[in-house]
Amino acid sequence: MHAAAAGWSDGGLADAVVATGTKFALGLTGAIVCGTVIGVVVGGSTRLRRATGVIFEVGRATPPPVLAPAATLAFGSTPAIATSVVVVAGLWPVLLNVMSSREQLSGTRREVAATLRMSRSATFWKVTLPSVVPGLMTGIRVAAPLCLVLSLLVEMLTSLPGLGYELLAAQQSFNSAGAFAVLVITASIGLLVSLSVVVVQTAVDRRWPATSAR
Repeated sequence: MHAAAAGWSDGGLADAVVATGTKFALGLTGAIVCGTVIGVVVGGSTRLRRATGVIFEVGRATPPPVLAPAATLAFGSTPAIATSVVVVAGLWPVLLNVMSSREQLSGTRREVAATLRMSRSATFWKVTLPSVVPGLMTGIRVAAPLCLVLSLLVEMLTSLPGLGYELLAAQQSFNSAGAFAVLVITASIGLLVSLSVVVVQTAVDRRWPATSAR
């Protein structure tokens, strides 16, 4: 703990936490936005589901840690590439859960929207979105830890600033106390992220409980 206090007081670990947190936040936000949009669009079209089925199966089966070294070798070690890797890692859980929820949207709900002559925007906000929110939250719960792990892995591989780089530097310099301090901070952040997602999901489930699609 003395190593953590020393690292925090000199600003090194604080800057690393900010760097890793920025990658994580941008990556998770990008995954949520892209996954929700693509999931809603593809889930609402039988043709698109058939056309993209193979691509989605390959993407889902690809281990997220494989993305980091492949992207680094192909495109270099820049902050933009690092964030993109985090986005792609968190994309699939969100996309697939949203797409499944959208696909299972009952015809009854759509018929009610048509009967009430709701506009497309009103149908989306009042019918489609509430129906996919439970699936979205499940995807976020899976994607959040993946994005955090990939943020650390990218920093280790690219030497970009962050907790991953600090951990690797401490190990290479045989600074066991420093490495332990980074691990404690990383575990605390992971626990905080998981608890936050659970709290948000609980609140959302109360507002929009999952219902049968049929």
